[in-house]
Amino acid sequence: PILKKENVPATFFVTTNFIEKNIPLPVDQIEYAINTTEQKNITLEQKGGKEHFTLNTIKNRLGADKTIRSKIKRLPPQQVDMIIDELIRKTGKNLADNLIGSGYEPMTWSDIQEMETNGMTFAAHTVSHPVLSNLSEEEARKEIQNSTATVKQNTKNPLRIFAYPNGGSNDFTPTTY
Repeated sequence: PILKKENVPATFFVTTNFIEKNIPLPVDQIEYAINTTEQKNITLEQKGGKEHFTLNTIKNRLGADKTIRSKIKRLPPQQVDMIIDELIRKTGKNLADNLIGSGYEPMTWSDIQEMETNGMTFAAHTVSHPVLSNLSEEEARKEIQNSTATVKQNTKNPLRIFAYPNGGSNDFTPTTY
């Protein structure tokens, strides 16, 4: 609404599972679980040992969020899912169950189409937001192609550009470039 009111164009890169299936991004799930739990301490137990987090201050919560986000960036999606599942169990907070009214709600295709009529543009950003270098060539190709096709199908003028999740030089490979 602010962009529309001020007549400011913008480009949005769409993670299609978030819109189509209301599957929150892992980073949002982490942030929500850490910031809304009443737990003051949690211990995550994964391969490689246990990691303890004290959540009694905002600073500690921010540190836990940063540490967990950093850890998942280099893991395959299955391991990321295991960490998110454990975090949900330990905090008792699942963003997917509380999406509406949480501030994390995704846009809908109707929202996107209305935004397009007001000068906004859209392009693909994968299906599920994995770091592509953590995937096989086939999995990465599916993430890119399926998200691109879905954005193309649901928008009038999709841009022919793509945003890599995380965006660092180690986050894609020559086969995903």
